[in-house]
Amino acid sequence: MNIFFILLALAIMIVGLVGIVVPFIPGLPLMYIGYVIYGFLTDWDKVTLTSIVVFGIIVFATILLDISAGAIGAKKYGASKSGFWGAILGALFGSVVFSFPGLFLGPIVGAFVGELIDGKPHPLAVRATWGTFLGLMTGSFVKLIIGISLLSVFLWQILS
Repeated sequence: MNIFFILLALAIMIVGLVGIVVPFIPGLPLMYIGYVIYGFLTDWDKVTLTSIVVFGIIVFATILLDISAGAIGAKKYGASKSGFWGAILGALFGSVVFSFPGLFLGPIVGAFVGELIDGKPHPLAVRATWGTFLGLMTGSFVKLIIGISLLSVFLWQILS
C-alpha cells in the first residue's frame, strides 16, 4: 500500500512541477498538496509535520513573491509609484479574472498603464514594463527552484 501512496504523491507532485511552467495548473500549491497527502496517508512516517509546516511557509511566501515579482522588477527599472502599484494591481486583478495568463500579463499591462498615467514618456513606460517582465521571469525561476527542492526533499525522505 505504501508504494501506491508514493506513486500517488509523486504523480501529483510531477503534475505540480509541470504546472510551474504550464499555464492553468497551480504548480507549487499542487506539489505541496501531494506532499501533505503522502504524510497524511502514511501517518507522518517519513514526512514530518515540521517539514510540512516549513514547506507550507515557503510555498506561501513564494506565492506572495510570485504576485509581487513583477512590481519589484518594475521598481528596479525605474517605475514610478503608479507603475509599481499598477503592476501589483494588475497581478491581483489579472490572476482573479484571467487565472494564470492574467497573473503573467496583468503586471505587465498594469505597470505600462501606471507609467502612462503618471505621465512618463513611452520609452520610460516600456523600460518599466521590461523590468516587470524580468521580475516575473525571476519569480518563475524561484518557483521552479522551490518546486525541485520540494520534490527532492520528498524523495530523500521516502527513500532514506
